[in-house]
Amino acid sequence: MTDDLKTILVVDDTPENITLLSNLLKGLYRIKAALNGPKALEIASSHPTPELILLDIMMPEMDGFEVCRRLKADDATKDIPVIFLSAKSETESKVEAFDVGGVDYITKPFEQREVLARIETHLRLRCLQIKLQEQACQLERSNQDLEQFAYAISHDLQEPLRMVNSYLKLLENRFGENIDMTAKEFMDFAVDGSARMQSMIKDLLEYSRVGTRAAELEPTDAEEACETALANLHVAIADSGAEVETGALPVVEADPSQLARLFQNLVGNAIKYRDANRAPRVRVSAEEDEGTWTFSIEDNGIGIEPEYSERIFAIFQRLHQRDEYSGTGVGLAVCKRIVERHGGRIWVDSTPGEGSIFRFTLPVVLPAETSA
Repeated sequence: MTDDLKTILVVDDTPENITLLSNLLKGLYRIKAALNGPKALEIASSHPTPELILLDIMMPEMDGFEVCRRLKADDATKDIPVIFLSAKSETESKVEAFDVGGVDYITKPFEQREVLARIETHLRLRCLQIKLQEQACQLERSNQDLEQFAYAISHDLQEPLRMVNSYLKLLENRFGENIDMTAKEFMDFAVDGSARMQSMIKDLLEYSRVGTRAAELEPTDAEEACETALANLHVAIADSGAEVETGALPVVEADPSQLARLFQNLVGNAIKYRDANRAPRVRVSAEEDEGTWTFSIEDNGIGIEPEYSERIFAIFQRLHQRDEYSGTGVGLAVCKRIVERHGGRIWVDSTPGEGSIFRFTLPVVLPAETSA
């Protein structure tokens, strides 16, 4: 049925060429035609837009290169595949055709089967591209829905938990002398469970806010962000006797509060998972390589077994019992989300018993272009 046919726009200033192509494509595709560039742009931007354009180069008033440039500059037509059909066989013409956004180049006189094969190939590729874009949009919407859901659930659970804690404390204060040891133990379990759930909810809220409550990325001094993190950790640093050394850190494109949280989580972990027989030593540094800054947070702690080097970045993943090390297993998952939101990646190199080096990458801030 013709209603299912895809539309191809043929652009050529020679009517005989349009007739030839129309006869070739008749019955396979719905054909629209234009004898010049302005008319081609008008048809291409009208609804429905063509699925593919066959475009001649040598035309009066506006050549094919300029037509393609304007098509690619318009959001409504930029994704339409353009195949150049031209008698010009010079390499320079072919290079320019691809530079302005063409997907293919066929030299006249053409072989009919070749034209049909290339048209069908690029239509299939365009169809796959549309499906991928739709799936990416669906995935983005799903992620946003999950983030909103996690935030809403976490936020709404806090009030009933506060109520549970309040009534448990009220029971203990009012009837403490009359409660036997078994009942007291049960109440302690309830209080502890409630406190741990509150901690998990707090961390889950932080995890969800990486995407939902994020600020715009801007040039951010990583040294200042690290100083903020260390100021927030001053009690843990003092209590543990940790030595934290910071090298020169660059300006990066980042969300300042999230970058500070990233440093805080990684340095805080380095202090938390320390070896009981030696004082913690932590070094924060950065190196530039091919347009990317690689930050390193190196420690002399207990280290991580190689088989857990990926697992530790998943949410609610813990490698130790709660009586060994506190926490909910969300901190490194937050770090991973922050780094990925900034277009980087995070990983760990570790030797059990000797220490770990957590590394993450951020793009180099390009200098602003100066006007002439």
